[in-house]
Amino acid sequence: MPELQTRDDYEAALILALSRAWEPFASGGAFDQEQLAAATRAAVEPVLYAAGLDAAYGYRAEEGGMIGGIPIEKGVADWAATRASILAVATTSTSARLLATMEPAVVFSPARIATIATTEVTGAVTASEGIVLAKLLRPDKQLTAIWHTAEDELVCDVCGPLNGTDKIIFGSVAGDGPPCHPNCRCWLDYVDMTPSLDGQH
Repeated sequence: MPELQTRDDYEAALILALSRAWEPFASGGAFDQEQLAAATRAAVEPVLYAAGLDAAYGYRAEEGGMIGGIPIEKGVADWAATRASILAVATTSTSARLLATMEPAVVFSPARIATIATTEVTGAVTASEGIVLAKLLRPDKQLTAIWHTAEDELVCDVCGPLNGTDKIIFGSVAGDGPPCHPNCRCWLDYVDMTPSLDGQH
């Protein structure tokens, strides 16, 4: 993964956007599922797009220059729109269920919002890197995805053993890559395994 210098900024932006969107519901206002879903979708989509585009452009630079007419922006935008819609439906459904037994301030808490922000920025990076690599790479180039953790005290028992593994291993746990659980901060790096002319990698 190219270093995403502003990952913390994207998480902070998503926290702020969701906090503003959810504030009327956290304050105990009338709960309307359609309104909550619409507010959530409008809040998260632009941030997911921006974070994803940053990650995609990082790989564009690594690949050596111009994209030309390849619609990377559209691919990332389409992904962000789809993911925002899915997230809006999921969080609205969860909120409705939790409100049956919890106070609104707990259901729409800063802790829940922060978890969503961390998880979704991780997902935006993984998805957008996949989009740009699929469009930019030559058909004969072979890349192997390698899982990386943050290698700190917060790394969980699920992700810890995946550190340094390729998709043959991590794919059975996490599909196409991070996140594999809420608050996942892992990422993928890609190793060029294309054989050289002398048969070496």
